[in-house]
Amino acid sequence: MDENRTIAGVAGIVLADLSPDELDYLPISGELIFGGGRASQRAMLVALDPGRRNGPTGFGADGVGSIVALVLTILSGVATQVLAGQATEGVGRLRIRWRAWRQRRAIANSPAQAGLATPLPQLTAVQAARVGRQVLDLSVAAGVSAEQAQRISTLIAAALTEK
Repeated sequence: MDENRTIAGVAGIVLADLSPDELDYLPISGELIFGGGRASQRAMLVALDPGRRNGPTGFGADGVGSIVALVLTILSGVATQVLAGQATEGVGRLRIRWRAWRQRRAIANSPAQAGLATPLPQLTAVQAARVGRQVLDLSVAAGVSAEQAQRISTLIAAALTEK
């Protein structure tokens, strides 16, 4: 299997582009995100919900603003098919908020079983674009800047597209 088609490979590509200093934290964050149990679930929820901490994936610690946990959590959602569903359009604000809460819960409750070595699916361009849009929405909702969120979305969609 191509290493770039795993959670670790795609996360490495995203981090190398956006925040090379965070590459060293990939194995440690992977252990926390994919370790299982309540700590893993809590780490994923914190990574996706800006109301649970003080910055993108800060885990509640002051001055921490890394994106590594957010990227790992999103890729776990891709690997477990949570983000494979089609986005709902034309629904009310309350419905959108409820759906976003449900999606964050589903991602946190279904971590990729093989951790960083979990293979990612190959998607058609249309499917990858759909997932990319969901990645963008999750990233922005998690408090990442619009530019970084767009870059995360683009890099993940590109890595998932069939070649």
